[in-house]
Amino acid sequence: MGCLLALRRAGLGLTILLAASMAGCAETDTDRTPAELLSIASAGLEGVDRYTFRSRTTVRSGGIILHELESYEGEIAGHAVRAIRSLSDGPAPAADEAETPASRLAELASPDAEIAYAGEAPEGCVALVVKLPADAATRDIGNRLTRQFELAADMAASGLADGVLRSGDGAEASAFRRALADETASFRRELDRLLAGLEAETTATVTIDRRTMLPVALEEKSVLKYEAGGRTRTEEWVTRTTLDGFDGRPSSS
Repeated sequence: MGCLLALRRAGLGLTILLAASMAGCAETDTDRTPAELLSIASAGLEGVDRYTFRSRTTVRSGGIILHELESYEGEIAGHAVRAIRSLSDGPAPAADEAETPASRLAELASPDAEIAYAGEAPEGCVALVVKLPADAATRDIGNRLTRQFELAADMAASGLADGVLRSGDGAEASAFRRALADETASFRRELDRLLAGLEAETTATVTIDRRTMLPVALEEKSVLKYEAGGRTRTEEWVTRTTLDGFDGRPSSS
């Protein structure tokens, strides 16, 4: 059983104009290093006051989707996540806890990351390939696994509060509390064991609009290796995030 499945159980503004002018026309892309171009796109997105984004993470093996970890859409307003809505049956991060695409892009633009031009890109765009250092990739995946666990635990506790705890049966409510606490503790120990031996490699492709120098898509592929059931297991996570509706303009999708 994969670690994912176990855990599921339990204006464009002056900054944009400046970034675009710094980047120059399409023909000069290669005059800048990939790291410089990513920094320009990251700074540009930081300057956008409003936009929307959609993010979906799946678990794959041999290119085949095994299951979906999470899928949600969000709205950025005032440079912060204003709203989050789940697009699946799974939980979505709370708006005040969700990572913005801008902050994620800034992490990818780390000086320690390996950044290069991609061989291909959609028409009108330039694409960059970013490889995170192994320790940063492992830490990032560990944080995401922990967040998924906490979301699942919160949802279980919320469901209990909406059900048994309001039924008026004190004995039954106490029994459910104990069962929930025991199960949560068991999964927490499982998570701790998994994180202790976790290794991850993450490569991201950032697609940038040549005209605005804003990122329009981000796809991250992470390969996880961990110990479970006395065996070394491997999973691949693929997260695809698309951005649109800059400065409140209607989304094209």
